[in-house]
Amino acid sequence: MPQVICTSPHAKFSQLIGGVRFFNAKDVGRISEEITDDQAAEFLKTPAYFRLHMGDLIEEAKRPAPPAKKAAGEKTEKTPPAADKTAGTGGTPADPNF
Repeated sequence: MPQVICTSPHAKFSQLIGGVRFFNAKDVGRISEEITDDQAAEFLKTPAYFRLHMGDLIEEAKRPAPPAKKAAGEKTEKTPPAADKTAGTGGTPADPNF
């Protein structure tokens, strides 16, 4: 049974479109429940609807996620400085062979 994707921004919060239940799909739009070929043909007459091809989604899911971008002004984590070898020794190295 086919499914369709609705990319219309007007359907962002719609759960039922034309009597068919749609679910939110991150970065894609809304994905319909399984529908008949005739229902899919009716939806596909509208430019905001596309046939869902499960193989495409499976391949997309297998791709590694791109690295997260830092927001402007966000500080990056720095490697902590090496431990001070003289800490707690009154300023002399803790290791006599230092």
